[in-house]
Amino acid sequence: MSDKKVFAIDPNLFSFSKNKTRKTRDKPTEDSKIRMKVYKPKKNDSLKKRSILNMIRKHQETEYKNKFDNSNKKTTNDVQNFNSDFKNATDFFKNLEENVTQKASSKPNTNNHTIKQYPTITNPLPNTSYIEPSMINTTLPATLNNITNSIKPAINELPTVINTNVIPIPKYGCLKNGSLPTYRSFMNQTRKTQPDIIGGKPTDIPISVKSNNFASLESSKIKEKIENININKNKKKKMKRKKTIRRTHKIGRSKIMPKVSVLVSNKTIRNNISNKTQLIKQVPIHEIRRYLIKHGFIRVGSNTPNDVLRKMYESAMLICGEIQNHNPDNLLYNFLHDVEK
Repeated sequence: MSDKKVFAIDPNLFSFSKNKTRKTRDKPTEDSKIRMKVYKPKKNDSLKKRSILNMIRKHQETEYKNKFDNSNKKTTNDVQNFNSDFKNATDFFKNLEENVTQKASSKPNTNNHTIKQYPTITNPLPNTSYIEPSMINTTLPATLNNITNSIKPAINELPTVINTNVIPIPKYGCLKNGSLPTYRSFMNQTRKTQPDIIGGKPTDIPISVKSNNFASLESSKIKEKIENININKNKKKKMKRKKTIRRTHKIGRSKIMPKVSVLVSNKTIRNNISNKTQLIKQVPIHEIRRYLIKHGFIRVGSNTPNDVLRKMYESAMLICGEIQNHNPDNLLYNFLHDVEK
């Protein structure tokens, strides 16, 4: 027997089908029956959509019936109410005519007449003087007590006085070219100046006499004020504390930062510098670039960032006097490549 082992592999197992589609199924035969989908009733269908829809439809039907019945009843009631209202109105007008005729027949025929205006009585009534009772004996003898006075005292009947206000005649009217002048013409006329009423007793101004209590109160108040003034004078004045503020300024070239600090003692100069820095920040970038190219700090078309250019422009403007770079390479390059001349 040989020591070699032989493995036999079917090559069809490693073959792949060229078509990527699914295998074609066998067509059913003609004898096979057609399958029908069986409808299974859902559980608890009464508590879902159909039951809710049925309830809504029933509710709508009942409402429609009620409305239709009420409309018929309302029409009949409206007709009856209209007939009753119409009868009441006709009866009311008939009664009105009868009442008017009865009142006209009962009233007497009184013609229009003007009321007579009686004049006011200017004569005053006679003053009845009051007679003081004198010392007279009113006791009569016994023989005269039985005699009664048959003469009645005379009663003076005074006429009734009617107070009527007589309206004065107006001095001006509201019509032009009328019997009375207008208000303007009346006011423009010269009138008599009435003299001022001078005379009479001078008005007595009542002088109020202050009581002793009031005077004592005032004197006590004045004394209190004087005492308060004296107390305020005797108080010691508070001494104001003077503050000395010290500020340290490091001047000169710094060892850490690349800068040189200068002390500006004048306050106005410092304010002017701070204002100038704020104005420099508002300068547009194209003007800054144009200034730096002209003075030879940068070349035409340089890609330096805007914040660096703005800082260069700020330091150049804040230094006293104008600064210019005389580098021949930069000047020649800018002269040859500068388009905006």
